Amino acid sequence: MKNQTQAQIISIIVMSFFVQSLLPAQVHSFRMQEGKKHLEYYLDRASSESDFAQFEKIAQEGFLSSMAAWENENISLIDLKNYNDEKEKAEEKFSEELQKGYVKWFTNNHLEKIIMKTNDEFKNEIKKLNSEEENSEILKKEITNLVEDFSKRTEAKLEEEKENIFYELTNLKLNENEIIKTLRECTDEIKTNSNNGIKIIHQL
Repeated sequence: MKNQTQAQIISIIVMSFFVQSLLPAQVHSFRMQEGKKHLEYYLDRASSESDFAQFEKIAQEGFLSSMAAWENENISLIDLKNYNDEKEKAEEKFSEELQKGYVKWFTNNHLEKIIMKTNDEFKNEIKKLNSEEENSEILKKEITNLVEDFSKRTEAKLEEEKENIFYELTNLKLNENEIIKTLRECTDEIKTNSNNGIKIIHQL
């Protein structure tokens, strides 16, 4: 009886190992969500800075915070053989996002100065027209033409400056296509804001 019981126990153990061998291997996936959130938060803070030293300080804090968040999020996987490889990939990814953030900051910083100057010039032209032209219909037509003219001039200036910014940024590790894409996104957004600003000034 005792031998029979032992045989049954051994049989159960063997079957257990057999069933487990048939199951697919467990896949361990590394996560980056928390790290990305941390970096986005710090880059958003840094984007409002006008001084590069301050931007860099906050952005670097964001990078360190994002890596700490990544390590915390993946702490249960620290004993896996590919842990260090995955950590290196995370560092490369967050570093790339950091550089994209710098491209946006650098671009916006430069282009917004042009927009501010353009808006000031536009305000002065509007004042000049208002003081020189008494006929309301003619004035309305001239202001409409002025709005169109300034919109075109601003777009041309932004495109010209975009080329200059591109050459300033080519020393980054980002590939050129990534820089061009980010530049285009920034420029399009600033163009829209500029045209809206000109229309608002026109309506004042």
